[in-house]
Amino acid sequence: MSSLDIAELTGKRHDYVLRDVAKMYAELGLPKNGGTSYYFDTQNKQRPCYNLDKILTITLVTGYNATMLHVIVNRWQELENNQ
Repeated sequence: MSSLDIAELTGKRHDYVLRDVAKMYAELGLPKNGGTSYYFDTQNKQRPCYNLDKILTITLVTGYNATMLHVIVNRWQELENNQ
């Protein structure tokens, strides 16, 4: 799941999600650029984002509130059921 998806689903600003992912990576001892990708914003500027697997996504949002965690877990369930 991308950090953009996480931002949209949780209602958090994407830059805050990026900050949270970077902090999580540091705490877990993961490489800073692990899962890094890019997208083009509405002004056609290249911006960073992360692509997280299920475990890292849930690890990240566990630090958020229960409602946000519930939304993310349901979305992962949908993604897995559509494979």
